[in-house]
Amino acid sequence: MRPKPDQRALYYQLMDGLYDAILILDDRGHVVDVSRRVTEVLGYSREETWDMSIEKVIPGMSRQMFEHLRRNLKDNHQILIDARCFRKDGTSFAGEVGVSTLALTRASNMVFAIRNVERRKNAMDEMRRGQAAFELSFSPCFVCDIDGFFQVVNPALLEAFGIPDVRQAKRVRFVDLLPDAASLFLRAVCGDKVRETVNVSVADGMSVALELALAPLKNGQQTVIGVAGSMRQPG
Repeated sequence: MRPKPDQRALYYQLMDGLYDAILILDDRGHVVDVSRRVTEVLGYSREETWDMSIEKVIPGMSRQMFEHLRRNLKDNHQILIDARCFRKDGTSFAGEVGVSTLALTRASNMVFAIRNVERRKNAMDEMRRGQAAFELSFSPCFVCDIDGFFQVVNPALLEAFGIPDVRQAKRVRFVDLLPDAASLFLRAVCGDKVRETVNVSVADGMSVALELALAPLKNGQQTVIGVAGSMRQPG
């Protein structure tokens, strides 16, 4: 039985108010209805999607795979999958797809809620590349909170200062390792970018020159929440 007129109006208000592109499928994996966001995300009008196979949007979503999802939904309220989703113009994007069921007609319909996560995926990939470079750097690198306690350190810093592991490093403050550079750290906390060579005291009253680079870390409100830095011996 189809929803009553007032129920159907509420149904479309809900569908069109969601951020995800919603496709409602019959038991063959063909589209019977969509939300307005489908046009923005996938490029299809509502009329163009009618009776379209979900495999056109998600290649590899064969009838066999569709039935596999249906069986798994008997034990789960929702399944989340990662998929390469294709637009009408042939371009594609990394999609996060929530799959669930909806009793819209006499039969149970499958609901595919598609979200474009390309930007998030690219950001994560870039972060992983940066993390790999951070870990492999020969120079000691670190991130501290505004109180100077180390939050993130690379293996080169642990080795340079004889700290056994990251857990121990988080108990140490920047000024504990480099008291002669305390004023530079304070400048970074106040928002300055610092790149200076300082003489650092070592054993037996000796000192060594150390090139230090510090930069403030800010949140979305441009408030300083920490300091990132690296160091090396010049020459």
